[in-house]
Amino acid sequence: MRVLHLEDSTPDAELVAARLTQDWPECQIQRAASRQQFESALDTGDFDLILSDYTLHGYDGLSALDLARTHCPEKPFIFLSGTIGEERAIEALKRGATDYVIKDRPSRLVPAMRQALARSQEEQRLRRTEEALRQNRERFRQIAENVADLIVMLDSSAHCLYANPAYATAVGRPHDCTGRDVFADVHPDDRAAVEKLFRATLHQGRNGRAEYRLAHADGTVRYVEAQASAVRDFSGTITQVLIVARDVTEQRAARERIRQQAALLDHAQDAILVRDMEDRVTYWNRSAARIYGWADEEPRQRRAADLWMEEPGQVEIARNATLFYGEWMGEMRQRSREEVDLIMQSRWSLLQRPDGSAAGFLVINTDIAEKKRLEAQFLRVQRTESIGLLAGGVAHDINNVLLPIMASTELLEPMATSPETKQFLASIRSSAQHGAALVRQLLAFARGAVGQHTDVMLRPLLEDFVGFVNQTFPRSISVSLAPGEAPWAVRGDATQLKQVLMNLCINARDAMPEGGRITLHVTNTLVNEVEAARLREIKPGPHVVIEVADTGSGMSPAVLERIFDPFFTTKEVGKGTGLGLAAVRGIVKGHNGTIAVESWPGRGTNFKIYLPALTGAVKPAAAAPDARTRPGAGETFLLVDDDDSVRNVLSTVLTASGYRVLKASSAAEAERVFSAHHAEIQLVLTDVMMADGDGFSVVRRLRQLGAQVPMLIMSGLAGAGNYEHQAAALKVPLLAKPLTREALLRAVQTALTGKPKSEG
Repeated sequence: MRVLHLEDSTPDAELVAARLTQDWPECQIQRAASRQQFESALDTGDFDLILSDYTLHGYDGLSALDLARTHCPEKPFIFLSGTIGEERAIEALKRGATDYVIKDRPSRLVPAMRQALARSQEEQRLRRTEEALRQNRERFRQIAENVADLIVMLDSSAHCLYANPAYATAVGRPHDCTGRDVFADVHPDDRAAVEKLFRATLHQGRNGRAEYRLAHADGTVRYVEAQASAVRDFSGTITQVLIVARDVTEQRAARERIRQQAALLDHAQDAILVRDMEDRVTYWNRSAARIYGWADEEPRQRRAADLWMEEPGQVEIARNATLFYGEWMGEMRQRSREEVDLIMQSRWSLLQRPDGSAAGFLVINTDIAEKKRLEAQFLRVQRTESIGLLAGGVAHDINNVLLPIMASTELLEPMATSPETKQFLASIRSSAQHGAALVRQLLAFARGAVGQHTDVMLRPLLEDFVGFVNQTFPRSISVSLAPGEAPWAVRGDATQLKQVLMNLCINARDAMPEGGRITLHVTNTLVNEVEAARLREIKPGPHVVIEVADTGSGMSPAVLERIFDPFFTTKEVGKGTGLGLAAVRGIVKGHNGTIAVESWPGRGTNFKIYLPALTGAVKPAAAAPDARTRPGAGETFLLVDDDDSVRNVLSTVLTASGYRVLKASSAAEAERVFSAHHAEIQLVLTDVMMADGDGFSVVRRLRQLGAQVPMLIMSGLAGAGNYEHQAAALKVPLLAKPLTREALLRAVQTALTGKPKSEG
């Protein structure tokens, strides 16, 4: 305790010092005997309390008090005097003295000093507290009046105690909102929710949040997000509610725009995603989730490599090109979560930060697998059509070449005397027949040859076929027909259907060099619209399904995509033409059916042939005509063909069989010959394709000239549907080149008599 004692009397100063030393030993006393010493001590301020005599020589106590209050107003000031008097004491207290003590009552000095010091310290604490509160209020005012947040203080009746300028601006009211019911500023539809928030905060002390609309005085609306907090008094009682709100109108509009944009992106069929620089997926739309097989939110912040499979080299090319050029576009092969192979048309764009650095990549992937499939199908159709055009011309020419060979061998066989010659002729004839079969296959896939369609019972056909194949295939391969329900009949060409089965079984045989099983199974089924759409080439309704399954080596997906392509084969050179399955598809298509195939490497292959079924009464097939023929009786024929070899050999065959032949090498010559010999001619046999016309025109022209004789038309394209229709329209039989001697003579006899002549 440090005391500054202003006393000009040395005895009095010593008495006070003695008293203080006795009653308050900790006191340190500094005496000032003059005004000069007193002022000097005040300048240092190194004391806690001032004791002063009231009466000083040349200097009075009130002046000292004024000086002390000026230099150190916070220090306690006590008058110690024997002459102060009550009136002067009151004046001194009014001017700032802390207390006064009469010198003849020294026992009161120390208690007065202690009390004055305690009161001074309390006043200093109070002043510091008030200053702190003042500063806090000022800081709050500065913050409240300069922040963008809306601040409003409410009393327990929800009347405004304070509102900052931001709030006043938001509601379009005067800055002084004191006493205003703030609920009146809330949109009517949101008022109940805000009142509930206020009551919960006021009565339960729960801080809460709410988003609501403020109604501006001009009728506009602003969205705010508000936080309500309870304000308590010194007793802990909640007396006020502070609401701090932020205007979120723009953020809400931005969120709505983002939501709408995200909704638009979600409606896009493309996979749209964002890849950051660490190749994590930070965003993707619903189509991306659907295409890659994930739920909407699952992949966020996961690496792309964990979400789908793709070639790292392709990704590196796309990244580097996008970083350098700002964008990249190309094809990428990927695989989804369900291991579905995807072909993507991928477009990358660089995303940049405000400073221009790379932030990531916007990637738009379009699944073009179906497009690729359609392109391949289109190219396959184009290729097939091109080959079909080529095949038509080639087939006609080859059949014209084969016909003389086959007919010549038949003419030469009776003349052969040695076994070697007969063997050579048989070999030539067999090769020509094989060539004719190849031409028929070529036409089957190229033109969809329709053949002679009748009602076909499939189970007898399959039973006969299985018996035949078991006799000709190696014993290491078993061929069986699975038992089952009686299949419906179909409308078709039995020979062509057997060719389909034979081609499939031959392929199965070749896929099982070590032996195995081929199982045929036939069932009835009703194809619905969904299945018809999946199979693509048939209509909904009753169908018969013929399955041909083997236990062979199977096929890879790459091979499976091409098996129906003309001339595609996996067999060694010389062991396959690549036409077998192409012909199968052509024949099945010509029967208004379709074919599906499943195959797995090492697990065999399963073909399913869908044929439209006949569910009504089935017409029995006509009995096969007697193949035996007998020589003619000199009937005169008009033979029309622009190929010299064909014309000459057919003339020889017919002449050798007892007929008289008039030959014409063109349509024009046929007209002249018929005009000259119409009374003699009993039958006309004409080719279809000729340099100056076609056989159908010849038939029509000769009928215009009055011809009423039977007519036959020959063609190397006899299986083509267009020729079948034209011949049927003219009611003229259509013969397929190359035809054997027996087939030719049987057709001639049937035309002349209505039935083939039997040998007597």
